[in-house]
Amino acid sequence: MKPVDPFNQPSPLMDSMISIDQKSPKQKYFESVEQVKDSHTRAALTSLYDFGFINFNMNNMLLQKHCGDVNTVANTLMSGALSESEFGAMYN
Repeated sequence: MKPVDPFNQPSPLMDSMISIDQKSPKQKYFESVEQVKDSHTRAALTSLYDFGFINFNMNNMLLQKHCGDVNTVANTLMSGALSESEFGAMYN
């Protein structure tokens, strides 16, 4: 019987590597932004992402609620002043 060469075996890490074909969270976010028809809202969503707010659904919902006011949305997100219903609406 031939001895097993440990250096000629597939690495278990190879099984868990991310495929290069998978989209990054940033790519997914901006694909969603591209679907938005209003250019003002697209710009606001881009700004919110640049500020570090990366949840598209939450950003979009709050922009609609606050008539596209990026500053109000950013303040709401920074202060954690989301109501339970607002947070729940993001998943409905």
